[in-house]
Amino acid sequence: MKLLPWVLAGVAASPMAAQAFETRLNGFISVGAGMTLQEDQKYITDPANFNSQFVNELSIKPDTMVAIQSMSTVNDRLSATAQLTGYATSDFGVKFEWAYVNYELFNDVDLKFGRIRMPIYNYSSSLDLGYSYVWIRPPVDLYNVFLTSLEGISADYEFSLGNWYGTATGYFGETDGVDPETSSEVVFDSILGGIVQLENGSFSLRGSYSHDDDITITRQDSSQFNMPIAFSSASALYDNGSLLLNAEYTLTQFLENEDGVKLNNNEAAWYATAGYRVGSFTPHFTLSSFKQLGTSSVEYGPVSAKDYLQDVSSWTAGVRWDFDIAAALKVEYTSRTDNSEYLPSAVQQLVNPSFIQPFTDAQVISVAVDVVF
Repeated sequence: MKLLPWVLAGVAASPMAAQAFETRLNGFISVGAGMTLQEDQKYITDPANFNSQFVNELSIKPDTMVAIQSMSTVNDRLSATAQLTGYATSDFGVKFEWAYVNYELFNDVDLKFGRIRMPIYNYSSSLDLGYSYVWIRPPVDLYNVFLTSLEGISADYEFSLGNWYGTATGYFGETDGVDPETSSEVVFDSILGGIVQLENGSFSLRGSYSHDDDITITRQDSSQFNMPIAFSSASALYDNGSLLLNAEYTLTQFLENEDGVKLNNNEAAWYATAGYRVGSFTPHFTLSSFKQLGTSSVEYGPVSAKDYLQDVSSWTAGVRWDFDIAAALKVEYTSRTDNSEYLPSAVQQLVNPSFIQPFTDAQVISVAVDVVF
């Protein structure tokens, strides 16, 4: 286990440091366990780490993590925030999910500089904070992007429209990582995006759009190509303290590159959740789907990318029990059906020998405890 980053976080939040700045230290932890119900099944819980998966043997690693967040207020306008996160599937080797400076330019305008969350989903900013949502994990059919942070700048503008309160956000930055599905290195050079969020009492709406004209992909055989990509999402939430209704839709578009070629199929995903609070218990039910749309123009000899489309649907039934202040116990059952049109293994080895099949039919039972401290 790598201790140095945790030690540095503790030093930064020590009384000696707090003499210079007002520093607040928070944390949260999730401890989960689960397994699939048949011997040949697997269920990947983290799109950034395919080792984070349940199989037909009880495991606590896929849903277990811990995070420590430190925020120091320098003055009325300037603050700094850092969040260290460690996952059991990575032996709690920690990384900085957040590390940014926030400056209040005006009363209703904030600027952030540094490593920030890539805010493409409704729950992007609280993705690791299991206590903030009703599920054990957000629906993986939709929350399946392996990059979650970027280095760059964002600007938030708060406004009101009648009875609606809103926030408009613009951001720009870069990020990179390895796609665990294909083992390709992916570099986003210039992500430009925007978000609008609106709230009116129990009802909230959110829409986002981001674009990068020059994504560089390097495969294991060192072949390299570029392509533009656009990502859009829309979500709606109703929560009056008893009834919970929640839905989100995303569309990933792989656009034509400078050679007029579309290198991948567009992807659409959605989920819809309904829940109802009865005292400290919240039973809930979710439907979700991920589907490739067959828009690629790439040919691999006798086959094309349109010939092996991923098509996955799931349903989840669960209950959340808020058994103490800032602590919740969750139990879920998920059934996933994989209708994907996979290539025969011999053909797949020719097309992309590094490909890992991320989905299969699976039935999963899981339990978790989320605590904020």
